[in-house]
Amino acid sequence: MRAIAILLLLFLVSAAAQAQQDAKPTLSMTVTGHIEIAPDGSLHTYQLDKDKGLPPAVQQLVEQNLRGWTFEPITVDGRPVIARTRLRLMLSAEEVTGGYQLKVENVWFGEPTRSSKMRPPQYPMQAAYAGLGARVILVLKLDASGKVIDVHSEQTSLGAITKNEKQAEEWRAVFEKVSVAAARRWKFDVTEIIEGAPVETSSVRVPVDFEMMGSTSKNRWRGYVPGPRRPAPWVADEVAATHAIDNLGANDTQPLDSRFKLKTQVVGVLL
Repeated sequence: MRAIAILLLLFLVSAAAQAQQDAKPTLSMTVTGHIEIAPDGSLHTYQLDKDKGLPPAVQQLVEQNLRGWTFEPITVDGRPVIARTRLRLMLSAEEVTGGYQLKVENVWFGEPTRSSKMRPPQYPMQAAYAGLGARVILVLKLDASGKVIDVHSEQTSLGAITKNEKQAEEWRAVFEKVSVAAARRWKFDVTEIIEGAPVETSSVRVPVDFEMMGSTSKNRWRGYVPGPRRPAPWVADEVAATHAIDNLGANDTQPLDSRFKLKTQVVGVLL
């Protein structure tokens, strides 16, 4: 019986390896920049960031797609106004006969810019001794100047399984405490401007990763044991749920309440 199990395992590994060799790779690319919409919701102007090194053919496809976007008009006291925001467009590129096919995977508006002076939290000493890592997802409320005025720990996931839930909760509290303390000192550059003025308040989601030295090798899988999710009290449940936590990159800042609402279907569209 054991010999059969070993042969089956070898077969499955071999089949998985062959499938991986036969599979066409899917690549990802992020396009960032700024857009401005007119009072009627049409795209007025746009400017893509030059430092992303976009291939000219990709930039041309993105710009052609952008020009067709329309938004719900943004109003102030009932008046449609001009508004400006930061754009983050996430693309995938799948190999097809003769080249690659681009698809829009996601789009964010209103992402504030992180300051280079934002100090990360200190690694908890007791967690370092235990060799334990974690990922803490924070929701921050920002004022019009980009200052953090409220912090909420939405979810904390540990890098290892603990003896029991009580111990897990104690470790999650350790990581959350230092993360919240650091975030209260952070400041961002607000990028959503409505009728010439930054939005009064905005909410963003940011990940805080705690990793032991040497654990960030490109060839090493990283896994976390998800903790309970507790939405921020000032963010509507349906808003929080429509923004995926799992896809957050280490340096992402995910806006949760942008005033910019697309009328054009964008996500899932082929370029």
